[in-house]
Amino acid sequence: ALYAREKTGKGQKIAISMMDSSLPFLSLYGGIFAATGKNPEGGNELLSGKLPNYNVYRTREGRWIALGALEDMFFKTFLRQSGLEKHLEEFPTEEKNFSKWKEILTDYFASKTFEDLNFLFENEDSCLTPVKTM
Repeated sequence: ALYAREKTGKGQKIAISMMDSSLPFLSLYGGIFAATGKNPEGGNELLSGKLPNYNVYRTREGRWIALGALEDMFFKTFLRQSGLEKHLEEFPTEEKNFSKWKEILTDYFASKTFEDLNFLFENEDSCLTPVKTM
């Protein structure tokens, strides 16, 4: 698509399989199974709830919001927008700090409505998104 744009000046539609692009993430969990023979547990792995900055949290009215701020810049944007900037230098990279961070973030999200969060983060690059219902 980039080559075509360069040559013709016109964009192209790209069809990408969600399955193909997500398949490499299975290596994280497949490796655990191959090494231990145990199925990975939800909530205890890097991309399924272990990390406080990559997790889902309940809002004040009981809805869910997903924080996917793996990279430092996204997490710092989130902290600034949320009023938690006093924690800017404490990026939760060490596992010993995960429970403290989960508590901070759980309390923060529990004090905000979904609409509060939508208003605060609507135009920010903070990797915060609503968990939709059916």
